[in-house]
Amino acid sequence: MPGGGPRIESDYQSVRLSSKTLNRYTVPNATRLLERADGTADPYFCDFDDGVTRIVKWHRRTEPFHGAKSCFNELIASRLGQLIDAPVVRGTVVFVSEDNVPTPQEAGFHFGSVRMTGFDVRHLAGQDNHASVGPFLNAVANRSQFAATALFLAWLRIQDHVNFGPPMTDHASCVFVEEQHYHCPEPVKLYRLIDFDGAFGTGHWGEQGTDLPDVSSPHVLPPYLRALIDPETLRQEFDKLQRVTEASINACFDDIPNNWLDLRELEHAKRWTIERASLLGSSGHLTDHAIELS
Repeated sequence: MPGGGPRIESDYQSVRLSSKTLNRYTVPNATRLLERADGTADPYFCDFDDGVTRIVKWHRRTEPFHGAKSCFNELIASRLGQLIDAPVVRGTVVFVSEDNVPTPQEAGFHFGSVRMTGFDVRHLAGQDNHASVGPFLNAVANRSQFAATALFLAWLRIQDHVNFGPPMTDHASCVFVEEQHYHCPEPVKLYRLIDFDGAFGTGHWGEQGTDLPDVSSPHVLPPYLRALIDPETLRQEFDKLQRVTEASINACFDDIPNNWLDLRELEHAKRWTIERASLLGSSGHLTDHAIELS
């Protein structure tokens, strides 16, 4: 990652982008609407024509939250998290037709992530402490990914969508999953991150005068996570982030439905992400409560 990164232009000047067109034949299509899932976006489980059952998070034009930016945030975060080996639940763009969309949602492109079995969802709000989730954290097999979790949340300023406002502790919800692997006699318990609609500071950035957060703003860690990481381990994650190329980050912003945001906003988010990665990799450090940039 080159030092310094590109300058962020708040007025979106000098935009040059190539765009790929998405249509319903280039993404999974819903074939059957199943039961409703828990969540403020009124998500539903759907079967898709590729044989996968996914949970679909809709975007709505008539509400301030869970709009198209939320779908964009979910998708981009699930892609970027893979670049640093964060334990993210992967998702993709999906298409739901009029025949399968529940009222009052709209047909079209939405965000869908794979349905998991044997899971326990925990919304780890800022006031939650290590003791409240200790039994789950001690049982997971991927504890080595806790530092990558902290870096991921700090990089994209992922904010609790229930609490859009100060005082703020930034985090995503997590899910404890039991997965059966062919080489293991017992299910493996894993810690996964879900719920990224609050990436880039808010699920509705760019609307009503709301911009992306300051690129050098600190990230306040949830107490349970701060108790699990140390400065040296996190330093190793910062080093990994410096080795992520701009080309890899740029690729995560390809193939976005053009009705989720315009090209100027897409370029703005991309440049912000690259510059914040550069700053975190070179100057990020751990304090008692936060990841600071200096």
